[in-house]
Amino acid sequence: MNVKTKVIIIVSSQVALIIASFLILIYLESEWLLLGDSIDVAGLNRYLTSNVILEIHDLIHETDADPTGALQKLKENIYFLKEGGEKEGRELKHLPEQFENRWNEINEKYLELEKSVKIVLELNATKVVEEHRELEIIAMELIRSSDLMVKELAEFTEEIDRKLIFLEFLLLVVNTAVHVGLVVMIFRLLDKGSREKIEKEKLATIGEIGASLAHDLRNPLAVIKGSAELLKTRGDDKIDEFHEHQFKKIMNAVDRITHQTRDVLDFVKTKPLNKEKVSIKEIIKKSLQNVKIPEDVKISFPEKDEDILVDKDQFEVVITNLILNSIQAIKGKGTIKIKIKKTDSKTIIDVTDSGTGIPDKYLVKIFEPLVTTKQEGTGLGLVSCKRIVEGHGGKITAENNPTTFRIELPSS
Repeated sequence: MNVKTKVIIIVSSQVALIIASFLILIYLESEWLLLGDSIDVAGLNRYLTSNVILEIHDLIHETDADPTGALQKLKENIYFLKEGGEKEGRELKHLPEQFENRWNEINEKYLELEKSVKIVLELNATKVVEEHRELEIIAMELIRSSDLMVKELAEFTEEIDRKLIFLEFLLLVVNTAVHVGLVVMIFRLLDKGSREKIEKEKLATIGEIGASLAHDLRNPLAVIKGSAELLKTRGDDKIDEFHEHQFKKIMNAVDRITHQTRDVLDFVKTKPLNKEKVSIKEIIKKSLQNVKIPEDVKISFPEKDEDILVDKDQFEVVITNLILNSIQAIKGKGTIKIKIKKTDSKTIIDVTDSGTGIPDKYLVKIFEPLVTTKQEGTGLGLVSCKRIVEGHGGKITAENNPTTFRIELPSS
């Protein structure tokens, strides 16, 4: 996944979070605002109840009064408060369960009032006056219950408002924190992408120059090596200790340059894998043919063998580089041990040497390009090892005490 794709995903996540936050707030506010309208409807009970009493009062004075109509409006308002819905252009939310008992109390008072009104309509004027006092008592109780409903609804909505403010603040903090974090991530990704691009360009340039130089050096090196061996052969017994030493220095120098040019060419090579099942011991033996083993360095082979699915030629490069690396680290007498371990999921190859170890400051970046602890090193050998091993779906690591390079490959 490239940097551009990662940045797009990060920005999209931020936008999605902001949209989700606003949708949550809009939904909650709309729900709670509808509940706030219930306060107005509950408060309307006071007015409608008073209208019923006024109609009864008018009825006593023998005017054209209609308490039945006023009573019906009160009933409709009470049930609208509970059930919600739409009425006269107003939308109301269903009354929450915690107000159920209060509504039942209001409804009971209404039923008492309705019963009393029906009785009043059947009485004569004298009896109406007496019943009117009872009606007023019932009506006041209904108004009192409705007022308590208004108060409780108001307290409930105030509490919700406080929670909403807290939620808005929380979402603001979360969005700000996420935004800052994502901005930092984007800058890091862009910086990393820029550094990786520069590193790739630098390595590509090094590779091109190195490959050209390595090719140009191979023929002169072959001439120098051949000529030195020829001079030594023709000298027969006439070569004294001084000249023998000089010939040895020439050959060592040629071998060192040959190894360095091979490192460069291995690093530059990029070709598709040609995987096949091959014995690890066979790869080790062929790798040793490319390496000059000092007399004081002993190599211990693994006791058992395993087959691995790899590109044989490329994997020989890995083992050759690791053995050469161990020889250079030993600097004299020492041992190199190669071990194999197989589990259900992977095959492990350990190359351990008795050398001085890898300095701590280099251990964490030993597989980075141009990082080397040796004067004769190019800093590309272990990079090639890492690239080849990872190309096979495996990984390579290094550790000290003792110095061990571990290759882990998926079991075939």
